[in-house]
Amino acid sequence: MVVNAMLVAMVAHANQPSDVVYHVGSSVRNPLRYLTLHDYALRYFKAKPWINKDGTVVKVGKVTILTDMDSFQRYMFIRYLLPLKGLKLVNSALCQYFQGTYLELNRKIKVVMRLVELYRPYLFFKG
Repeated sequence: MVVNAMLVAMVAHANQPSDVVYHVGSSVRNPLRYLTLHDYALRYFKAKPWINKDGTVVKVGKVTILTDMDSFQRYMFIRYLLPLKGLKLVNSALCQYFQGTYLELNRKIKVVMRLVELYRPYLFFKG
């Protein structure tokens, strides 16, 4: 696999006059860790900022990396479910004024939680 990836990279950039460095990771000898990949991407986008269609620079920041399902559920509870509970309380106090917003946000959170549960073996794979 590594040799195939190197050959494809060489053929794809054969006639281009620039020095391009590729890192091909394998699972045994030279693994590419997710944190290393994240660090490379962060440094790249800070050095060469991404410009959106309006011509403004897109701010790039660190991503929260969650290592297991428990940490993900804690993060979701603190970041999304707790404010949603507050919105539900305010909604009931204001005679269902925010009912549409509450239902939409609740639906989106449930969809995300269901997708994470479905893809759990792949998201938190330790092998």
